Amino acid sequence: MQLRKNTVNPWPLVETLPADMRHEREVMPVFRCTLLAGDWLYIPAGYWHRTRAGEESLSLSIGVRSVAALDVYDSLRQRLLSSLKWRQRLPTPGAASPLAPEELVARYRELFADLARDLGDLLNDERFVRSFLAEQGHGKKAAPGE
Repeated sequence: MQLRKNTVNPWPLVETLPADMRHEREVMPVFRCTLLAGDWLYIPAGYWHRTRAGEESLSLSIGVRSVAALDVYDSLRQRLLSSLKWRQRLPTPGAASPLAPEELVARYRELFADLARDLGDLLNDERFVRSFLAEQGHGKKAAPGE
């Protein structure tokens, strides 16, 4: 068995997997180990691995797809759909804007700061955390309005 940390394409997501993972560009050292009958090996997420059997063998590989930070985004988007603050229309940009370019930037910065505070409040809300964990299959889901 050969293992090496994946620094070329760390933590790929299913929807962002490139056709060519460019594993030949990896420069991290290779770790080698020999497994005997009955042995098992845990390979952490983010490691390349390759096996070669010296004789007839049977192996079982089980992958666990852990939650990614982008999964939080997906959950947030569903939750924010019911928020008037997040559905508000923003000032028109470009030539159609009644605001001067610098005024428009200042207005967007104010709006973004307000949205960031709202997002921070939601991310710090234990009900959201519990709901997110329940969506991922962990714990009791918070009832609507809890």
